[in-house]
Amino acid sequence: MRALRALLSALLLAAALPGLAAPAGAAGALDRVFERGKIVVAVNDDYAPQSFRDGSGRWQGFDVAVASEIAKRLGVGIEFVAPPWELVVSGRWRERWEIAVNSMAATKPRAKNLDFVVAYYFAPVRAAVFKEDQRLRSVEDLHGKVIGVCTGCSYENYVLGRLDIVQSFDPQPALALRQVEARAFADEWAAAEALGPAAGSGIDAVIASEPVLTSMMKDDYPIRLLEGQVFNEPLAIAAEKGEFAMVARLKEILREMRGDGTLKRLSMEWFGTDYSQPAPLQ
Repeated sequence: MRALRALLSALLLAAALPGLAAPAGAAGALDRVFERGKIVVAVNDDYAPQSFRDGSGRWQGFDVAVASEIAKRLGVGIEFVAPPWELVVSGRWRERWEIAVNSMAATKPRAKNLDFVVAYYFAPVRAAVFKEDQRLRSVEDLHGKVIGVCTGCSYENYVLGRLDIVQSFDPQPALALRQVEARAFADEWAAAEALGPAAGSGIDAVIASEPVLTSMMKDDYPIRLLEGQVFNEPLAIAAEKGEFAMVARLKEILREMRGDGTLKRLSMEWFGTDYSQPAPLQ
């Protein structure tokens, strides 16, 4: 199913590429939202517990809850869409949605195409191994190992030594791994499924966000978390380049949501822990 979804996303992206040179924010995203009475938000439709559709097709998850609260504080309705990831990070949205709330790391390459609001949560990045594999105990044991990562994501860039977080968003230095090899998979779930001798992939561990790895274990994936964190990943809401009014208003709203405890409450509800503030590396 995930492979089919990836193929469909690629086809949608190819269909969307012609004529993407329209100027970003030509109508003014915030004005457009108020005129329409609704904000359109890009999310991922299969990234539990951050955002997903339940058995009834309803949108659920932390990102969905955060976006819904933003719409409430703007005084408008909300519509969710799930465009291909490559189209989201391209910044060529053509007014099809106003913001992206999909656990996106604020990296310098992405900041060339997008404007990022303040980080709304900080996900500890952890490493996991096959449950019965006792060779590795902590993230310090990852040096010299083969690590499975999602292709094109911040974890692959981290292992390859080219993760470049926008400075104002980077709360903690990352653990510098030595002599590691990255092996890319379609997503974190495919990487986790490749762990273990039966899979024959040759990877020693997988690096992904703690919420996703914890969700995998709840779904009976045979994995075990290593002790310690690799780094804290600041996740930010994105808007099209040049949408200054939208970014400024979102900053105000997120400041309010952090100050009144809403971000903490939603994090506890969906993750069982408070990711609204960066945790010290352990």
